[in-house]
Amino acid sequence: MPYYVYRTMDLGAIRRLEWIAEHPAYPEASVHVKALRAAAQPAEERVRMIFAENQLMAEELLSETRPPEPLIGDDY
Repeated sequence: MPYYVYRTMDLGAIRRLEWIAEHPAYPEASVHVKALRAAAQPAEERVRMIFAENQLMAEELLSETRPPEPLIGDDY
């Protein structure tokens, strides 16, 4: 399974995904992502790398909203 690199921007309730590249191995993808993050505008966009079966699965994983972590013990 390849590694996919995306640029993401949160526009309110909508997350915009822009495909950048696909890499067959982690080291290549990691170097590429680190270079893009160094040049990115941190307030406006994020560069994400995801491991998925195909591009559609990668976009689905990046688009999902995670539930908040449960409050346990003295954390709340």
